Amino acid sequence: TIATCQPEDSPRALELARAGAKILSVPGRGDGRVAATHLMTALSEKGVNVVLCEGGSSVAAGLLAEGMVDEIAVFVAPKLLGAGLPPIADLGLARMAQALPVEVRECVSVGHDILIRGLVRPLPIENGGKP
Repeated sequence: TIATCQPEDSPRALELARAGAKILSVPGRGDGRVAATHLMTALSEKGVNVVLCEGGSSVAAGLLAEGMVDEIAVFVAPKLLGAGLPPIADLGLARMAQALPVEVRECVSVGHDILIRGLVRPLPIENGGKP
């Protein structure tokens, strides 16, 4: 399924549908991107209650900021770059007290990498409940 804020009958959506993709058109955020709250509501209405999201650091940060992440899986490679792309874009948090708590449930080797899985806990009410 490909979520888009373009109409389902747009040329690109029709092209993807002809190639076999299921197109789900939902309201956007006003910047050309899908509004996560509308997407999750539309998926829920279709009976989908588990979503794997692999969309880059901005998508990850948006879902975390909106409190839509229950579980996180992070792969860590035993390589040091010293710089690079962040796995999660800036959440605007300045203090550790604002950090989203993660309850680690699993930490295992997968080939040369390490997989860390955990449950994302909501922020306490004194932090406003959001990052």
